[in-house]
Amino acid sequence: MKARYRGMKDAMKTIGVEVEEFIIGPEPVKARKTMKSYLSANKDVNYIFTVASWSSPWSWGVANEMGLDPDADKKGITIITVDASPVALGGIKRGHILGCNSQGFWLQGFVPMEGLYWYHELGYKPQSDIITGPVIVSKANLDHWEKFVRIIFGKAYDDLDTW
Repeated sequence: MKARYRGMKDAMKTIGVEVEEFIIGPEPVKARKTMKSYLSANKDVNYIFTVASWSSPWSWGVANEMGLDPDADKKGITIITVDASPVALGGIKRGHILGCNSQGFWLQGFVPMEGLYWYHELGYKPQSDIITGPVIVSKANLDHWEKFVRIIFGKAYDDLDTW
């Protein structure tokens, strides 16, 4: 099995998954060309992990145009992404993305402010990292997460789902 991940290289290596990292960039046309070139030269890729959920439609679109069957099923390339964002949840809902994680972004804002307050008022220093996630979001729990994330993003939710 060969996978393409950005980040978790050592963890994947420990379970025997070959990993290669590359950057497609934030500009859609260039990113799509880079992805197409890479997938054309690396026919053994079966997973794509996008570290920016907004780029997952680009990866899926390129793989789909190339006939690589990128939907979340038991054939072709499988795409996973990060963050329970409208675009990630939209991809899961449409069957294009297998899953994403939720890092608890609401906690990532609250917990540091709480820590700063405790430090300022009481001299308290955290004894370790504070984990705010991850939770894996898939079709199995999508309805719960979509309701929750819609509350956070409000009216902008549908506009941010770029599928």
